[in-house]
Order: sequence, then C-alpha cells, then structure tokens
Amino acid sequence: MAAETVGKPLVAGAQLNSGNEKAAKAMMQTFGEISRSARLAWDLAHRDIASRYGNSIGGLLWLVITPVSFAGIYWMVFGYFLQLKWLNPATGVQVPYIVPLFAGLATYLLINDVVMSSLSTFRMKREYVRRAAVPIWVLWLSTLMRVAVGSVVNFVVLAAMAFFTGLMSLNSLLAIPQAFLLVVVAASALSLFLSLLGPFFKDLDELSRILLRVLFYTSPVTYPLSAVPERFSGFMWANPLTVLVEAIRNSFVFGLPPAPVSYVVTFASSVALFGAGIWLYSRLRGPIVDVV
Repeated sequence: MAAETVGKPLVAGAQLNSGNEKAAKAMMQTFGEISRSARLAWDLAHRDIASRYGNSIGGLLWLVITPVSFAGIYWMVFGYFLQLKWLNPATGVQVPYIVPLFAGLATYLLINDVVMSSLSTFRMKREYVRRAAVPIWVLWLSTLMRVAVGSVVNFVVLAAMAFFTGLMSLNSLLAIPQAFLLVVVAASALSLFLSLLGPFFKDLDELSRILLRVLFYTSPVTYPLSAVPERFSGFMWANPLTVLVEAIRNSFVFGLPPAPVSYVVTFASSVALFGAGIWLYSRLRGPIVDVV
C-alpha cells in the first residue's frame, strides 16, 4: 500500500511533465508555422514591389518622388497661392506649411492604399487562392506588408522634414509611438475587413474611390484644422481620417500627444473591427476560394 501511495504522485508528475512537453512542442510548431507564413507573405510583398518598380528608370525612388510631388502641388495651391498659414496649436508660432501638409498627406496615402489594395487582394492573387497550399490570410498579410513599405518611406521623409526644419523634439519622440500604434491598428483592421468583403462586392472598388475623396476634403489633410469654422469642428472629428491625420501631425510636427478621447474611441473601434474581421475570416475563407 505504501509503495502504491508513493507511486501515484510519481505517475501523476510524469503525466504532467509529458503534458507540458506536448503543449510546449505544439506551441513551438504553431510559432514555426506563423513564422514561415510571415516569411512567405514578405516574399510575396517583395515580389509585388519588384514587379511594380523593377523595370522603371526611377525604380524605388518613385516611393519618394510621388508623395513629395503631391505635397509640392498642394503646397503651391494652399501655402503659396492661397497664403494659408499653419500655426503650432500649443505655441501659436508659424511653422513651414510643407511639413504639416506632408504629415496629413502621408497618412491619407496610407489609408488610400490600404483600402484600394485590400479590396482587390484575393482577386489579384486568385491563382494563389485557388492552388497554393497556404492560408489565404498570408495573401492579406503580403498586401499589408507591401503597403507598409511605401508608408514607412513616407514617414521617414516626414521625420527628415521635421528634423531639418527644427520641428522634431523630445516630445515628438515620445508621442510618435502612440500615434503609430493607432494608425497601425486602424489600418490593419480596415485592411482585413475590406479584403474579406472585396471578392463578394466588386462595387466597393468604385464606391471607395468616391468615399476616399470625400474623406480627403472633409479632413484636415491639406489645411489646418483651425481654418475650419467652429460650428463644423464636431463634424470634422467624426471623420476617422481626421483622428489619424491629427495624431500623426501633432506627434511629428508639434510634439503633442494624440487627443485622448478621440484616440481611445478610434483605437477601441479599430480593435473591434479587427475582431469582426477575424470572425468574418472564419466564415468566409472557404467561400472566397469559390468566388474568386
């Protein structure tokens, strides 16, 4: 009896160790699969970038030339011809118009690329969807990575502008991660959700082009928020693009943290949208293969 009493805890301990080893092994396998899928997504994103810029004379320089050219055009219209001024909201000091302008434009171009690329993700990669033995979320991730490359270039240019004009400060370095977190979560959630709807509703492509232009002109991308009459300020803040643009602009250019209320509401909404995207993926990954 004594031997049996002593033996039972030993057996239980051995079973527990065995269970822990199996759980650890399963976790390592899961991490390994995720790592391989992420590398595959990056390879696909790299292939898309090479296909787009590989045979052009400018090559990857177009990632810089295009947004800077857009910023130059809008600066000529608003900053030079219309003589609009951009003031630091904290100090009232005038800042070079091109820097806050480019902050808004870089944010808008990110959202624009996320929307239009995500809607066509599975249609543009239908051969991978139908034949490749990989989860289709890898294709979504590759699209998001490709968009991220162009956006990172834009934000690096923005940081350089802010630095060389003397606008970058220690407060900016503290506020930028907060703004980036919001933008990354919002862009990822929007991308996942739209990529799942795109194969079923092709009209979303044209509707999105119209909606993006509306969002562009009804958010302070190319003009300061202070130029908007007070009675329309609530309407402006109801535009989610305004929250993202102001978060990036305030952090990079003015060294200010994002507005807390709008930040929390937008962040929570983005997390909820991402959760809805995950749920939608579990329901639609099969039908997507059939539709495309």
